[in-house]
Amino acid sequence: MPKSNGQDYQTPNKLWVGISPLALIDLYDGASVRLSAETKINPCFSAVVEGGFYLKYLPIDRISPKGFLIKPSIKCYLNKKGLYSGYYLGAEYMYKKIDYQLNDSISINDVGSAKQYPMRRTLNVVSLKFGHVEDWGDNWILELYVGLGVRFTDSKAFGLTPQQEEGRFKTNADCEECNAGFYLRQTGNLTQLNLTAGLKIGYRIL
Repeated sequence: MPKSNGQDYQTPNKLWVGISPLALIDLYDGASVRLSAETKINPCFSAVVEGGFYLKYLPIDRISPKGFLIKPSIKCYLNKKGLYSGYYLGAEYMYKKIDYQLNDSISINDVGSAKQYPMRRTLNVVSLKFGHVEDWGDNWILELYVGLGVRFTDSKAFGLTPQQEEGRFKTNADCEECNAGFYLRQTGNLTQLNLTAGLKIGYRIL
């Protein structure tokens, strides 16, 4: 099968599946396996669904993480030729829930101590994406993308007394809020800007 330059490849991709390899080494959010499938709706649009689950081999600050995510999206290809190669604009929604344990520092009456406790984070994210899909030939596909959106997070800590919750180190002079550890310890309902970038390696089925 000839390689495409994104414009003159005459066989549209009706269905292809992909994997997001960078998710396996995500040092910020934790390692996960993410698989996706994309199918054609009409000459310009396609529908995509991505799902995944978290692994325990790269916990970073999390202890025994477990959870899942699902990301449905719509793509509009800009080449207007009904192909799945070239540039696209997309709208994406993501739902993610993850449970994990944290070892944290608790200060009560100026006496510090370490405590392990469970956390749960539920995220709803809406994003606009811009990307490029390239046909490698022999049914292999490469996709690169960037995105910008809004992240709504509901984060809870369990097993803490009110005094322990108040004594958690949420901010300090060492700028703990600048690292992933502070992000994992935040609780409450949070609304934040969401930036995303990544790649997929895919294989055409139809």
